[in-house]
Amino acid sequence: MLFHSVEFIVFFILVFCIYYLLPYKYRWVLLLVASYFFYMWWNPSYAFLILLSTSIDYVAAIKIEQSRNKSQKKFWLSTSLLVNLGLLASFKYLGFITENLQAVLSFVGSSTEIPRYNWLLPVGISFYTFQTLSYTIDVYRARIKPEKNFGVFALYVSFFPQLVAGPIERASQLIPQFRKNVSWNTDQTLYGLLLTLWGFFKKLVIADRLAVYVDQVYANPEYFDGGQSLVAVYLFGFQVYCDFSAYSDIAVGVAAMLGIHLMQNFQRPFFAESLLDFFAKWHVSFMLWLRDYIFMPLNKKNPKRIYVNLFLIFLISGIWHGASWTFIIWGALNGVLIVGGRYLKKMFSSKVLHKLSNKVLDIIITFHLYLLGTIFFRAESLKDAFIILKNIFSGSFNNWKSYFTILDSPYEMGLAIISIIVLILVEYFQNRGVSFRKMIFKEKFTWLPMPSLTVYLILFTILLFGWFGGKEFIYFQF
Repeated sequence: MLFHSVEFIVFFILVFCIYYLLPYKYRWVLLLVASYFFYMWWNPSYAFLILLSTSIDYVAAIKIEQSRNKSQKKFWLSTSLLVNLGLLASFKYLGFITENLQAVLSFVGSSTEIPRYNWLLPVGISFYTFQTLSYTIDVYRARIKPEKNFGVFALYVSFFPQLVAGPIERASQLIPQFRKNVSWNTDQTLYGLLLTLWGFFKKLVIADRLAVYVDQVYANPEYFDGGQSLVAVYLFGFQVYCDFSAYSDIAVGVAAMLGIHLMQNFQRPFFAESLLDFFAKWHVSFMLWLRDYIFMPLNKKNPKRIYVNLFLIFLISGIWHGASWTFIIWGALNGVLIVGGRYLKKMFSSKVLHKLSNKVLDIIITFHLYLLGTIFFRAESLKDAFIILKNIFSGSFNNWKSYFTILDSPYEMGLAIISIIVLILVEYFQNRGVSFRKMIFKEKFTWLPMPSLTVYLILFTILLFGWFGGKEFIYFQF
């Protein structure tokens, strides 16, 4: 069930209405049933997998608390880690591993045949696996108490707004909200609706429109010249951001209408002044997870290995995104660029860097380093990625007239450019303090249009200019 589908709109309206009619102590039951229905919409068998992961972590957390010595605690934590990471590895990486082992055996002349495993990847498994792992690790570290109500814990794992593509929430922040007595709040509902519509705008008006051209180039990069390839790289840079941040905005907005707060998963990364700062603002919940559960523990053991640990974090990020060499190279490339940037900064004095530094120039350089990585992120194979790089750096910019009709017509291209400009302007003002929440609650900036008028304006724009092709969100594949 896609967020931008009629089915989801009907589904959410029903959930929303029943939610506020029920006594608050029963609302978690409704949300649990709704979440499993939402997840089973794709494939009913997915429910057994998420239920297995939920059950293991529920028991493991309680056993960790009950254990009298550290070895028992470690046993139950290890059980949780092995089961969850084992399921993730089996469904997501086993096919990739066996395929590469077969290639190695063939290369050395062995005739051994390794069984191939190409199981259907359950939607959202990478997200809810990391969410449940954070829970058991936090219980092990005695940062939180285990949740004794199995149903409430199951809701934490499966909460439908953020189940499929995040944000990855911590139990200490989300579980208490399921028991909170939330009353109807018009301003809060309007804020959630506005944020949801803004997500629809980014997905339907920008991301899916840009996908039409991007998909053509990346499907057959050898048929396009350097200019067309370069345009595709720029367009995908905006497409993937609008697509993923749109999902997060809708998730946060839908939850807000139910009186539940989720973290903002994107904090205007296109205004970042370094690549490390860029990724600190991109998929925030995931980067915080890597920081808290991998980077910080590694640094405590050996603070001198900060550069190695930084590189490792981004390599893990690439592996998490997908079982493909393109994602591994993407993660490793970002790691090298970030480590190299930090090393150069340490080599030169702060005074020298201050003289050379320029905020606008830093933002532009950071954006283009991000674009370089997206070539590997989007390419179907390493071969295709290198073809696109070869096209761009070969200087073959022959068919320049086609750039004006790159999205089938000058009208579509113009609409895409205008939409991107609107996006950048909105985020620029958000960077200056004009947030949706401030606009709704009228803390300042009273010169802005009335919230209800803004809602109607965005809705009208989506209906008039939206690209209604039913295209899935990019991060569903992770």
